Amino acid sequence: MSERTAVRVALEMFAQKFNCAEAVLGGLVQEFNLDCNCSPRIATAFGGGMAGQGEICGAITGAMMALGLKYGRERGDDNDSKALTYGKVRELCAAFDKQFGACGCFDLIGIDLTTPEGLEQAKEAGLHENICPKYVKFCAEKAAELIQA
Repeated sequence: MSERTAVRVALEMFAQKFNCAEAVLGGLVQEFNLDCNCSPRIATAFGGGMAGQGEICGAITGAMMALGLKYGRERGDDNDSKALTYGKVRELCAAFDKQFGACGCFDLIGIDLTTPEGLEQAKEAGLHENICPKYVKFCAEKAAELIQA
């Protein structure tokens, strides 16, 4: 079986130095033709766990944005769409946590990206090339499954 378009595009974008959120959202937008002419710009602030602060993994937030584009509500009183979207996101987060033991960027990588020392440590570790691609791949695959379910 060939690799999903979402995964291929996400990994290609990540290799081109887009952040994890931008890459995952971009791959899912492309595979499922999601209505989003603002990708990857809308995801830029979410890389590195919310602007490099180590919060929830950017790959997860990119997938969350794609799930919102697919299932999210357009009216404030559309509680069914809200519940569906929340359920899909909870399933994504639970699967990610089960696979990797955490959902927070800092917990996953152990590097403080808000300091010059942390950025140097990330560069030396090859964070973008060696560590984070597995999170990007997982989130693109899982979100694609959730979109097709």
